[in-house]
Amino acid sequence: MLGVFLDFFKYFGKGYRRYIPFIIAGAAVAGALEITGLLLLLPFIHILVHPENISKYHFLYNLMQSCNVTTVLQQAFFVGALIVVIFVLKNVFLLFYYFWQNRFLREWKIDISMSLMRFYLLSPYELHLLKTSDTIIRNVSTLVLDSLNNFILQGFMLVSNGVVGLVILSLLLDKYLFFTVITALVLLISSMGQYLFLKQKVSALGEEKNRLISEQHKNIFQGLYAIKETKVLGCEQFFLDSFNKVNRSTIENDMWTMFYRQLPPRATEISAILCVVIMCFGVIHSNFGDKPAMIASLGILAAILFRTSTIVNRILKSLQQINNSQNSIKILLDEIKSPMWREYLRADQNRSLKSGCKKISFSSEIVITNLSYIYPEAKRAALKNINVRIEKGEFIGIVGKSGAGKTTFVDILLGLLSSAEGQICIDGVPLTCENIYGWQKLLGYVPQQVYITNDTVIRNVAFGVADDLINLSRVKSALKDAQLYAEMKDLPKGLETLLGENGRRLSGGQKQRVGIARALYKGTDVIVLDEATSSLDIPTEGEITKAINYLKGDRTIIAIAHRLSTLKKCDRILYFHDQKLVDCGSFTSLSKKYKDFDRMVQLSKI
Repeated sequence: MLGVFLDFFKYFGKGYRRYIPFIIAGAAVAGALEITGLLLLLPFIHILVHPENISKYHFLYNLMQSCNVTTVLQQAFFVGALIVVIFVLKNVFLLFYYFWQNRFLREWKIDISMSLMRFYLLSPYELHLLKTSDTIIRNVSTLVLDSLNNFILQGFMLVSNGVVGLVILSLLLDKYLFFTVITALVLLISSMGQYLFLKQKVSALGEEKNRLISEQHKNIFQGLYAIKETKVLGCEQFFLDSFNKVNRSTIENDMWTMFYRQLPPRATEISAILCVVIMCFGVIHSNFGDKPAMIASLGILAAILFRTSTIVNRILKSLQQINNSQNSIKILLDEIKSPMWREYLRADQNRSLKSGCKKISFSSEIVITNLSYIYPEAKRAALKNINVRIEKGEFIGIVGKSGAGKTTFVDILLGLLSSAEGQICIDGVPLTCENIYGWQKLLGYVPQQVYITNDTVIRNVAFGVADDLINLSRVKSALKDAQLYAEMKDLPKGLETLLGENGRRLSGGQKQRVGIARALYKGTDVIVLDEATSSLDIPTEGEITKAINYLKGDRTIIAIAHRLSTLKKCDRILYFHDQKLVDCGSFTSLSKKYKDFDRMVQLSKI
């Protein structure tokens, strides 16, 4: 456990480690106030049952004398008021202390969440090939809160309660050494027994909880995201059954977690009663024959043991929550210790959220030399020894069967896959991690499935641009070039109309044209279309193709297409087969040379 704490502070504690002494000091101050209040109970009870003995409490007696407190009633009122004031001060202090502690933890949570989100957004694209969105969402939100609330905070509580508990027990050592040692042993054995019994069970529940949360997110997302297909295919029951299975396991996990949290108070209560009986024997044995002293000692003893049992319960609760959340900590530590994180940090030294990156210009050609790529954990290459030259203003088509390497080639050209062998030069300048973001500023990308946010038409076209920086005339121009302006203008609120979650108010063709408008709004030199017209009807495809052809010469266009009608007027076609660039040429020349390509052309005419 201690090793996990140290690891967490090593990797996530930068800038926050300096606050730890203040947290422990605050807990110590609260403990000191509580102990002072408890210590005052003894003279308070003595005043009530044996007032003549008050003079042996020298400091308190002198204080009362200086305040002209002389009668027994005055003395009792003075000490009682002092006890109340101290406990009020303690609780007022704790309110401010916990508020400060929660503010400190809030900033820490924000910092860790932002660090992880930055990592996921800025890391190489390969990371997202290995991790699901459910896992990333869980890590950034649920695990960060779980780690700080149930591991770090409870660690602080464990230390502070442990110190206060030891100090309170030490108050009894002077007068009741033997019985105090026995009491401490009973509490220790009880606490250790509960801890060892619950440790493995609670840790296993914590690990299972994180797995179930990710699984639950996945089931909810799959059922609702594909709601059209779910309803048309009639598979609502399948997703209900899947959700019910995981949800039942999640709630059962929560049930057992809550049940195990109820065990320590019950067991500690039994131990506390046993300790009270033991200490009562000690008090009676030590004060036999002195009834007032016995009553006073029993009173203070009851208060101390009551506080001690409460502290033991807090300690056990902290240990339980620490064990329950250890898996969350380990997952976050695995992320920050991964090779991807080291690669991210190395690359992060050369960028600042794409600002300050080296600029790159494109006025002549893109030259790709000996380009090869293997996906992480794959056994065979996805791309082999690609050599090609693309001139500025060319319209390049990319064709080939599924798995031929087309998308991988485009992803490397877009700078998404960074660990490829070979070289890409823009006007003779090699692409590197220092200038890749400068290159991406020149690129517009239209994927096969365009993501539409539940926002206005304007914000979907000016994607990722702050409201005060949006150029409305450019939005309109981009929509016109994408053959979409008239349709969007006629929506209920025009360009201010919300498009719904993932563009549910739009047709498939409209979604794709929003994506094309998004790429055009950026005012890029190179537009890459990845099956961008595959979901369009033939008339709409014709409109988009016309718009693309209109841009030909002004911008460089690189288009992957299975429907070859999109590529009728392209300058050259790159034909991929078995992860290689087989040839480059026109429709006619490639059809004559390659039967597979000719078959693709014939099928596209049907």
